[in-house]
Amino acid sequence: MRLRFGRCRSAFTLIELLVVIAIIAVLIGLLLPAVQKVRDAAARMECGNNLKQIGLAIHGYADTKRGKLPPMFDHFPGMGWATFWYSILPNLEQDNVYNRSKGLNNQSWGGGNHAAVIPTYLCPSDPTNNNGLCKSGAANWAATSYAPVAQLFNESQVRIPSTGVLIQCPQYGLGNIPDGTSNSIAVVERFGSLTYYDWSNAWNYPASGNPGTWGWSSGGSFYGGFFGGTSVNAPGSNIYSPGMAPNFNLNLPQINPPVRAPSGSTIPAHPFTAQTGHTGSMQVLLLDSHVRGVSSGISQTTWNNAIFPDDGQILGADWN
Repeated sequence: MRLRFGRCRSAFTLIELLVVIAIIAVLIGLLLPAVQKVRDAAARMECGNNLKQIGLAIHGYADTKRGKLPPMFDHFPGMGWATFWYSILPNLEQDNVYNRSKGLNNQSWGGGNHAAVIPTYLCPSDPTNNNGLCKSGAANWAATSYAPVAQLFNESQVRIPSTGVLIQCPQYGLGNIPDGTSNSIAVVERFGSLTYYDWSNAWNYPASGNPGTWGWSSGGSFYGGFFGGTSVNAPGSNIYSPGMAPNFNLNLPQINPPVRAPSGSTIPAHPFTAQTGHTGSMQVLLLDSHVRGVSSGISQTTWNNAIFPDDGQILGADWN
């Protein structure tokens, strides 16, 4: 008896192979947006947690200073000048970094603190840093992806009695904000490096030199704060500082995509504005430690009202 066996199939035909490749390509095309959304959501969550921790640190600072908010620009005996970010380090469990410079007589960035990367100060969606270090301006100094609002933390000058040194500090305390802590933005997102201006958002950089290249904007007397579209003393006016682009209208927050440039400019990001790598909205920290998103559709009026803690204006419907 003879058994008959069919021939074994040894390979796909070309058409079948192309069909399989096409199916795989479609599946990848469907999968990638979902993966990107998950990544964006995770980055936004981490960024929001960073801002929350910063808000709690601000409140922790106030608790130990009888309600006073951290100054934009402080001075410590035996050490020298220090930033807003330096002042809240103990409340972020960063005592080692906080204490490392003391007694060195070479400012808060001494003892290697200039390159001390603080994870809480970095947004995972900020594309401008190199492993937490600035790429431009104060290159290789530790960066931050956030900025305190100058209209809140830099409204007054106070002379330290023991030294006679003037520091830049808030006009109000935590308990007497005219517009209320829930209506006042305390911290916004801002890129760590803005290479077009050779500028850096270094968290521990000194307040002197050309504001176009230094981490703090000494030329405008605002010392590293974010400005929001109006000047500190004259709501509605533009801000211009030597070393920055002339006639630059500081406008709404720059949100990706697209990164919205201030009016009359084609430059995608400016040091004196807020910008974010998140898609569709920016994370901001309110002074009550609440973190919320600000969409790209927010009006200039509402944005300004949220930036100024004492303008007496009600936030617009586009805030909700």
